[in-house]
Amino acid sequence: MGIATRLRDLPLRTHLMLVFAFLSITTTAISTVTLTTLSGRRMQTALHDRSARIAQRLQKQFEPIVALDDHAEARELFASYSNDKEMDGIAVYADNGELFEGQGIYPRHLPSVNADLSADKGHLIAVADLKAHEGRAAHLYLSFSTKSIDERQRHDIWIASGFTASTVLCALILAVLMSRRIARRLVRIADAANRMAAGDLTHARLDDRAKDEIGALAHSFNVMVSELNRLSVEHERLVSTERERLEALVSERTQALEQSREIFAVPGNVISRNSWGPNTLIKQGAKLTATWEDVWEELPDGIRQELESERGPVASEHKPSGSLFGDELSPGEKKLLSLLRQDTSIHIDEIVEKLDTQLSSSEIFAVLFELEMNGKIKQLPGKRYVKSF
Repeated sequence: MGIATRLRDLPLRTHLMLVFAFLSITTTAISTVTLTTLSGRRMQTALHDRSARIAQRLQKQFEPIVALDDHAEARELFASYSNDKEMDGIAVYADNGELFEGQGIYPRHLPSVNADLSADKGHLIAVADLKAHEGRAAHLYLSFSTKSIDERQRHDIWIASGFTASTVLCALILAVLMSRRIARRLVRIADAANRMAAGDLTHARLDDRAKDEIGALAHSFNVMVSELNRLSVEHERLVSTERERLEALVSERTQALEQSREIFAVPGNVISRNSWGPNTLIKQGAKLTATWEDVWEELPDGIRQELESERGPVASEHKPSGSLFGDELSPGEKKLLSLLRQDTSIHIDEIVEKLDTQLSSSEIFAVLFELEMNGKIKQLPGKRYVKSF
């Protein structure tokens, strides 16, 4: 488990080098062993065939020599094969196994061709019968050295080993080049992803036009970057549009303040985009309105005295369900109540916009104030109104 984990944690370049080296060594080793074995067998077979041909030729040449018991002629015939580098022993034996004549490496006694001849691995032995005239028989002994075959096999092994080393070296070089190319492309993708995570979408695109798997990954990454750029532009456009709308609203309210018109603003949630307008108005000097008393305190003395003279004094502990103006609804109250809903809140700006041709802003604020005091409507955070149940 530890070895597998360590191998898994190795870099991609090392993985490729190990795979290429293993494949090249395995393939070359199998090929070398197979070719060397086949070559050795082929040379052994060729030596066997040659020994058989030489034995057949010497049988015909030695039959008259043995019949005449001509040792000098036998030695001359042996001398004709002295330059043969593979033949290192030749001998002729009488029928009783006694040596007739020999040269090189040969046994001292050969009773028959079926005798057990102890030869080392470096020699190939060939034995044949000789049938001379007058019924005389003899045995031919040939010894061939396999030294040249062994040297050729060792030479082939050295050549194969050099070829193996060259193949492994070329495979490692190829693995390094391929791994560098693959790793470089993956690193570029990782760097682009890091830049995108940091918020830099302008330099996050990749210039990889290859048609392989990494190229497909780079293309998908570029598509994702393009989509994110589009969404970012769309978001900025929406934010800019909303900012312009709110700035226009604040500008309108600011102009009203500069014209000495009293503006009231109900604070809203600081993390809500809809509360940005009223909170900004409060920062610029609008009256912070938390309860109806805040509006009552700002009414002109004449209007407040007139209301008190008609409806009685308004105490600070006046309950929201009470009314300063009686229970009968005025035309303006009816219009505003018909506009409000119990399940959907409406912003004050929308109310003013819809009733702009029928009521003035001051009349709308007064009607809202009266309905809220009577408990017929409720003011929600963000200056939104709903009809009471």
